[in-house]
Order: sequence, then C-alpha cells, then structure tokens
Amino acid sequence: MIDIARVRRESLRWSLLVALNKTRPYTASETLLLDISRAIYPDVTALELRKELDYLADRQLIDLNKQPSGSWFADLTRIGVDVVEYTVDRPYWMYTGINDSHTRKSHLALHGRVFRYDDPFWQAFYPPNGWRCRCSVIALSDDDITARGIKVASSRQAMGWELKLVSQKTGEMQSVATFNTGTTKVATDVGWSYSPGAAYRPDLNRYQGALSGLARRELGGQNE
Repeated sequence: MIDIARVRRESLRWSLLVALNKTRPYTASETLLLDISRAIYPDVTALELRKELDYLADRQLIDLNKQPSGSWFADLTRIGVDVVEYTVDRPYWMYTGINDSHTRKSHLALHGRVFRYDDPFWQAFYPPNGWRCRCSVIALSDDDITARGIKVASSRQAMGWELKLVSQKTGEMQSVATFNTGTTKVATDVGWSYSPGAAYRPDLNRYQGALSGLARRELGGQNE
C-alpha cells in the first residue's frame, strides 16, 4: 500500500529544497516557492510548510537564516487557511457558516454538512460561494468523526447544474452548480461554482533567467 502521507511530505520537501537553494534573485525564488507549493498541494498551509522547512534546516540542507522572512510567510498564511493541514490525517471537511443575520439562507442550509475532501461537492461549493461570503471549512479526522458521531455524506446523487439569469437587459444566462439538501435546493452565486485550489494556475511569465526553466518544468503541467 502506498503511504500517501510520506509521498506528500517527501515531494513537498524536495520542492522546497529546490526552490530555496535558488539564491538569486530572492524575490523570484520566494514567488516560485509559493507557486510550487500551491501547484503540488493546493491545500498546503503555512504550518505544514514551516514544519518541512524546519526538517530541512535540522539536517543542514538549507539555512533558514539566509532565507527572506516576513512577506512570503505572510502570503503562505493565506493559502488554504481554512483548509485541512493534512488531507491524509484529516480527510473530512465540514462546511461552516457564520450563522448570523447576514448569512444567506442557502449557506445556512449547508452549515454543518460533512463530506470527504475529494467529494464532488467541494469542486463547486468550496467557500466562498458568492460575494462577501464568510463561510469556511473545518477539517476533521477519523477520531473527530467517531467521537462526535458525525455523519459523512456523499453528494454524488445531489449535485446538479441550472441556468441563472445574469442580465435582465440582455437575457444572458449562466450555469451554476446546485446541491439538493433533501428539503431544498441551493446554488452558488453566478460565477462562483468552482474550487479556488482547482482553479489556480501559476503565471509562468513571472520567472526569468535560470528560474524560468525550473518554473516551467515544475509548474508547466498546471497550465495544461
């Protein structure tokens, strides 16, 4: 059986090692590190990256004192901040809303629902699901599911698509994803039926010189 967690750790460490050992220009190297991390694992968090950086530093494979600090780690905190730190250890995601007077009824209908991270639901309904949506995702482990008696659902028979009117003036219609809760059908806002991680595509034109080749080798497949 393949140890997915080990493969994940090793591939992430390798990518960090390659990117951090490109000593100039530092700014491009920081950007490349960010993009490589996103390309390999869209759900990677700053905590996971820090753990792997410390692992490499402890083995004297990199010198963290020579690495730029501040800006790129601040950026990393915004990568999947509400997403699971380790999909292998916490493979269940719970949709959660703010539950106040400003929360849309359709989003409240999704509050507390739990699906596996690879369920089709997240390809369309990973928050935000509209302008000013404040919903997020909580990652849960097997132990969490058992201890709290949580039911893990499957969306495979509940997902669909429908047309929504975009402009009264032109009559333009656009497709949006729908989910049938069993009592009501909810949909994302127009233009929001996608997963931010799945939709991410790095801009390879940002990399110049020696970094250009590395970026295209490591990230080129993301643009296909």
